[in-house]
Amino acid sequence: MTLFSEIYGAYFRIAAAVLERESITAEDIGEIVSSEGFRESVLFVPRKLIPGEDSWSLLREEGKGRYTRTTKQPPVTVITELQKRWLKSKLSDQKLALFLTDEELRGLEERLKDTEPLYTPEQIRTVDAFSDGDDYTDPFYRSTFRELVRAIDEGEIMHICYCSGSRMEKHGFFLPRRMEYSPKNDKFRVYCIRCRYGNLTDDMLVINLGRITELRRTGEKPGSTADTSVPLRNTRHAGIKVESSIIEDFLTEFSSFEKRTEIDDTTCTVTLWYDRNDETELLIQLLSFGPSIEILTPPELRKQAAERVRRQYKLLFGEDKG
Repeated sequence: MTLFSEIYGAYFRIAAAVLERESITAEDIGEIVSSEGFRESVLFVPRKLIPGEDSWSLLREEGKGRYTRTTKQPPVTVITELQKRWLKSKLSDQKLALFLTDEELRGLEERLKDTEPLYTPEQIRTVDAFSDGDDYTDPFYRSTFRELVRAIDEGEIMHICYCSGSRMEKHGFFLPRRMEYSPKNDKFRVYCIRCRYGNLTDDMLVINLGRITELRRTGEKPGSTADTSVPLRNTRHAGIKVESSIIEDFLTEFSSFEKRTEIDDTTCTVTLWYDRNDETELLIQLLSFGPSIEILTPPELRKQAAERVRRQYKLLFGEDKG
């Protein structure tokens, strides 16, 4: 049984957004398809929506380049009992507080108060992860998270005070570039580029959100001579050969990574981009797939994997396989 029906897929969302309008133009349809669909959706979905021989017959011409829906009422979103139980379970995830206000959370709790959760946190056991994750319900942490997301979206330089790994108080002006979540550490961190006199430098820093002690807006953006497309300095990529039988599991495990995938009949070659600071964490994740994958590049990561496997073999069998 699938949890969510196909009515929640991209094309159904596009059609629903179009049918919610009392009147719409071809330009409006193109914008909706571009924002809600896939990269290739603009090539054929508008043709299916705009009245014609090959259309879905959802719209009719109104005149003067405008269209109106053929249905009497806009579409209604239906939520099943199974979906409600899943949503009730998601409310127990503290990270949800980062994305919703207290009022929104209380509203969801009230609407789902009579719904039994599909599962509880006690039923999930996380392995190979630290237990000292961030406190996602802390008001300062929540406001810091949202301010950083806004700064990333708007490209604003921020003044950040933080505690380093050696417990030293540090501060500076930074341009937040992106944020990521580490399942192993149960922490969020932000990738920043240090700024001097309003211009970007070559100094990239990764800061754990839990170590930020003060965050202040500057209202400034990088100078016109700054290159905001400069790649993050610590980023590197790994080439992984994956057996066809576990491709789906592998891609799901690394769904949060930027990657390029090439598939043939028997194997799949995946290029993963990752931060050098996360290399050990990445290696542990890769080794969990055993002999079903082969690390091709970089040579250093391949060597580390071989050394770990060799040590594990020696612990199990008391000899070095070589």
